[in-house]
Amino acid sequence: HPAFGAPLVGPDCIITSNAESVIADIGHPLADPARVRTRWPEHLSPGGEPVDLSHAPPPRSGHSRRAFLADFPGRNAFVSIANPVTGLRARIEWEAADFPYAWYWLEAGGRGGFPWYGDAYVLGIEPCTSYPTGGIGAIRALSGTQVVIPAGAEVTRSVAVSFGALA
Repeated sequence: HPAFGAPLVGPDCIITSNAESVIADIGHPLADPARVRTRWPEHLSPGGEPVDLSHAPPPRSGHSRRAFLADFPGRNAFVSIANPVTGLRARIEWEAADFPYAWYWLEAGGRGGFPWYGDAYVLGIEPCTSYPTGGIGAIRALSGTQVVIPAGAEVTRSVAVSFGALA
């Protein structure tokens, strides 16, 4: 679960990706099935408000985001987080065929219950094989994107995460 916090993540950070699409978490009961896919970085929240996923809200601002990045062109997929104020950067890279989606989740005081209790400030970028959230039953029922690995098969995949200073 690659997850990032302050001082990298903050209102000054810029999130970039070569994803071409954003898919709403269709497992959310308020998601509008007619408006689930948008162009990166625009996301339609379950309430229908447009959100720019390339910028993080301030801590304790009451925001919670769950979406999936998709349609990575070419062989490689990436998401990068850069903060020009702190001079920090992180980059996640993987083969798009191995993980055709990336779960983008952010907590900035938007969920009061377990496990965040309204106090977390974290951005997660998780390369994944399928969507939405809610377990394999939800994936089968809502998107059919589950991966089947035959009995006895061995599968190896990799994800690279790098950290550094902005040049």
